[in-house]
Amino acid sequence: MCNCCDSDNKRLPVRGPTGPTGPRGIAGPIGPIGPTGPAGLSIIGPTGPTGADGATGATGPTGPTGADGATGATGPTGPAGADGAVGATGPTGADGAVGATGPTGPTGADGAVGATGPTGPAGADGAVGATGPTGPTGPAGADGAVGATGPTGPVGADGAVGATGPTGPAGPAGADGATGATGPTGPIGPAGADGATGATGPTGPAGAVGATGPTGPTGADGAVGATGPTGPTGPTGPTGPTGPTGAAAETAVASFYAANGGPSLAFDAPSVYPAANSGIAYTSPTATLTEGLYRITVSSNYTSTDATIPTMTTVIGGTNSPQLSASGTANSSGTLTRSYVIDASDGTTVAINTNQSVNVTFSDTTMTIEKLNVTT
Repeated sequence: MCNCCDSDNKRLPVRGPTGPTGPRGIAGPIGPIGPTGPAGLSIIGPTGPTGADGATGATGPTGPTGADGATGATGPTGPAGADGAVGATGPTGADGAVGATGPTGPTGADGAVGATGPTGPAGADGAVGATGPTGPTGPAGADGAVGATGPTGPVGADGAVGATGPTGPAGPAGADGATGATGPTGPIGPAGADGATGATGPTGPAGAVGATGPTGPTGADGAVGATGPTGPTGPTGPTGPTGPTGAAAETAVASFYAANGGPSLAFDAPSVYPAANSGIAYTSPTATLTEGLYRITVSSNYTSTDATIPTMTTVIGGTNSPQLSASGTANSSGTLTRSYVIDASDGTTVAINTNQSVNVTFSDTTMTIEKLNVTT
C-alpha cells in the first residue's frame, strides 16, 4: 500500500504547494461594538526627550486683506533733523542778454601833466653813402704846378633810415578840437522780432444800417416744367347722410276758355286743379296769382279780312308783356300761340287783350296757367 491510499485503498488527498496570495477580499461588515473593557492603569511614564523639529509645513494661502484700522492719533512732533549735506554746486547759468548801452558819461577833467620822461638814447649812425662815379680821364697835360685842391665831391646819398627809437613820453593833452560835423545817418537796422499779440479790444458799436439797394431786374420766366403724371384715382368717399325731406311740391293748373274774342277777353269760369289752395283766382277778365313760378300758355284763332294785322297781347301786372304777345298775318287766318314762364309775386294779375274789330276776329281762345312743380 502506498502512502497515497488509505486502508480501503482509497486515494488520500495530497497537499500541494501553497499557491500565490489571492486578491484582498471585500471588507466584511463592521462588527458590533464590544463591551467596555476595564479601566487601565494610569501610570505616567517619564517625559520622553524632545522630538526633532518637524519639517516646515507648506505656506498656507494668503488670507484676505483685513479692513483698514482706525486712524491712529497724531503723534508728537519729532525733533528737528540734522542739517542735510550741502548740495552740489549747480551748473553755471547761461549768459544773460547784453544790456542796453548806457548813456555817455560826462567828459572827465583833464589829468595832470605827467613828468617829462628821460631822453632816449642816440640813434645809431647811418650807413656810409655809396662812392660817386669816377669822372673821365683828362688829357695828359704838362706837368703843371701842383694845382689847388679840387672841390669837395658831392654829398653821397642818404643812408638807410635807422630803426625807430622807443616812443617818448606822451606830451600834454591838446585842447579839445571843435565838434565835428554830424555824420550821415546809418542804414536802418534789421526789423525787430514781432511783439506779442495784444489783447483783443472791445467790440465796437454796430454800424448804421446801410440804405436798401435798388431792386434788381426781374429774372426771365423759367421754362414750363413737364406735366406730371396723372395721380391715381382716390377712393370713393363715404355716402353722405340723407338730407331732410323737402317740402311737398305745389302743382296747380287753371284752364281758361273764351269762344269769342274781344278787346278784353272775358273767359269762362276756369277749370282749376286742385280746386283748393291752387294759388290761382279768377275774376273776369283778370286772373290773380300768389307768389311762385308759373308757366302761362295762350292760344287763339284769328281771321283778318283787310290789311289789319291781328295782335294778341298778354298783360301781366297791368303791363303788356312782349314775351307773351303775338301777331298774325293781314288778310289771312291762323292761330297765335305763346308760352312763357314768369316769377310772380303775391297778387300778380294776368289778362289777355286783342285788337279785335270788324275786320279782325278772334275765337276759341285758351289760356292755361300752370303753377310749376317746384320743391324748396
